[in-house]
Amino acid sequence: MRGSLLTVLVIAALVAVGLLGQMGGFGRETPRHEPGRPEPETPRRPRPDAAPRPDGARPLPPPSTGDPAVDIAVPAEARSSTGTAFSLDGRGVWMTARHVADGCSRIFVLTGPRVGHLVRGVYIHRTADVAILRTDRGAPHIAFSREEPRLSQTAYHYGYPKGEPGAVISTLIGRATMRARGRYNTNEPVLVWAEKERVPEGDEHLGGISGGPVFDATGRVIGTTVAGSTRRGRVFTSDMSSIRAALQRASVTPAEESSATLPRPNARNWVEIGSQLRGRLTVAKVVCLVDQQQGWRPRGTAAPGL
Repeated sequence: MRGSLLTVLVIAALVAVGLLGQMGGFGRETPRHEPGRPEPETPRRPRPDAAPRPDGARPLPPPSTGDPAVDIAVPAEARSSTGTAFSLDGRGVWMTARHVADGCSRIFVLTGPRVGHLVRGVYIHRTADVAILRTDRGAPHIAFSREEPRLSQTAYHYGYPKGEPGAVISTLIGRATMRARGRYNTNEPVLVWAEKERVPEGDEHLGGISGGPVFDATGRVIGTTVAGSTRRGRVFTSDMSSIRAALQRASVTPAEESSATLPRPNARNWVEIGSQLRGRLTVAKVVCLVDQQQGWRPRGTAAPGL
């Protein structure tokens, strides 16, 4: 009897202690996270000194023997024609395409209608569509990019297609080997771009823009336009390795910074930038005059004065 009473009292005491513990802990309960309510996010801002994200996707692979071939026919005889050149410094050194300057009796970098600087010296790259010109006077220049090309990056091509001011926007899609056959034979690596837009609008060939500069999204030069395929909507530009080789062999040291101050090109201002480049003669029309009897064709060597 006493044992049973004692057991009942012990059980009653334990129940009372448990109830007091629950009542005492209710007021101190820590709020729990509710899965249905996301934590507020603090907006992140890029550091002021953070480098901008590079334009394009992954880096373009180096030239390979497996790159597709692009065949270019070079006329057996040089003919008078027009092309494009761009300033490398303010002292009269210019770059253009080989097929613009090859075989010319006289070359002029135009400064206005039927007025221009006579080219005093020419360097022709032996194995690539690159040439360097020298005149007595120069123009503001744009520096070369130090970045490697990236697939899907955007490029801006400026020059004088068909002898008139024009420009093209394109996207980098790969590499190719350009094989020139005819008056001279060369094999060279080129970059392949898909044309996106052009001014003036149309679907005609871009002949005359050859030798013109190609700009990246930072406003630096990444090549020269050397050929195109209107049917496929492709533009081909020289590889920077060919440009560096031409500069070295012609003993020309390119400036590290631009002397022409221009905004970075984009989809809104690229046409206006072209007008500014041509107005300052940073991008200029080139005229090649051929005298069949006194034609002069430099072959891989610098003419006197270069």
